Amino acid sequence: MNAKPKLLIFTDWFAPAFKAGGPITSLKHFEQHFHNCYEISIYTSASDINLKTPIVKPALINQWTSFKNRTKIYYADSSKTKLSSVKKVIQDINPNHIYLNSLFSKAFTFYPLLYKNKSQINYVLAPRGMLGKNSLKIKSFKKMSFLKIAKAFNLYESVTWQSTSKQEQIDILKHFPRAVVKYAPNLGIKIQDSNGIEKRKTFSGRGINLLYVGRISPIKNLKRLLELLFSVPIPLQEKFKLSIVGPIEDYNYYKQCLQISNQLQLDSIQFHGAISPPELEQYYLNAHFYISTSLHENYGHTIAEALSYATPIIVSHYTPWNTLEKRGVGWNIELKKTKEFNELIKKITQLTSEEYQKYSNKCIDYYKSIDQQTDKYKLLFTSR
Repeated sequence: MNAKPKLLIFTDWFAPAFKAGGPITSLKHFEQHFHNCYEISIYTSASDINLKTPIVKPALINQWTSFKNRTKIYYADSSKTKLSSVKKVIQDINPNHIYLNSLFSKAFTFYPLLYKNKSQINYVLAPRGMLGKNSLKIKSFKKMSFLKIAKAFNLYESVTWQSTSKQEQIDILKHFPRAVVKYAPNLGIKIQDSNGIEKRKTFSGRGINLLYVGRISPIKNLKRLLELLFSVPIPLQEKFKLSIVGPIEDYNYYKQCLQISNQLQLDSIQFHGAISPPELEQYYLNAHFYISTSLHENYGHTIAEALSYATPIIVSHYTPWNTLEKRGVGWNIELKKTKEFNELIKKITQLTSEEYQKYSNKCIDYYKSIDQQTDKYKLLFTSR
């Protein structure tokens, strides 16, 4: 019996961390799909994004332990994220493949890449949307300076780039024209593990629950969502409840959002903060519509999760999910077209219970039909 290839994953955050959102979810789903195909080891930090305190028990820090009794994982504190520690991990594991999950991380991308030319290891880099136009606008000087230095030192030479969408492939090649790019879309949760897959929701044109899930930061564009809702006539506003779930990443931006939310005449509006994945399930179950005005989603795991809970979708065009209306599972909105948004809100309030149920049922059917394209990953983790 042939031994499984060794795959070493470097990532800034992994479960039980959850505040960094999509990248953590992407890797959790990857591990779920491929733990039988590869001997997976994950090297990550012991904290969550913007937190200095560990999120795991002291006994689990700075040593190899087990994730779900099937994958090796190392939760490192700051003393074990130095170059010498990273080098030792690579030497000890001696992997066939190294999978990097950030573009700008010093400990979990830059340091592993410094070892690149000293081995025959196949390096795969997933930029996780960080080369998107709107993403690069945030802290642009720092990011563009880093990219300039990286190019000068050929830091990313001889790596295979993973694009999870056609747009991401364009973004990668724009900055790295000679890059070897392979397409492997993000993986959703396995269908049999989605507990809410057969859920059906009761609906009336009043007391409509909207759910926003995402970090409170400019790139997620919550402020625009609140502005759009503020533009809706008050009698319609009063028919809706809005639950906002996600960590505050930019406090000044949060204060701007809070100022607008205080002017809304919704039935209720609540900021719930960061919610762990097990607790988040109940929010999906209670929601009638998932709504987002994000300026960039490389994939949009929360969109996929909402579909798995029979929740119709209302999102911007800045995601890969741009055929929602055609599939009968929701709507894509133009962020600048306030009148169209108002018309959509009016349409939603006029839906009958039977009409809503059709949307809800189609969400389930669509989610079941999504091709996980796991074969693309098998091509990703082959030699160049």
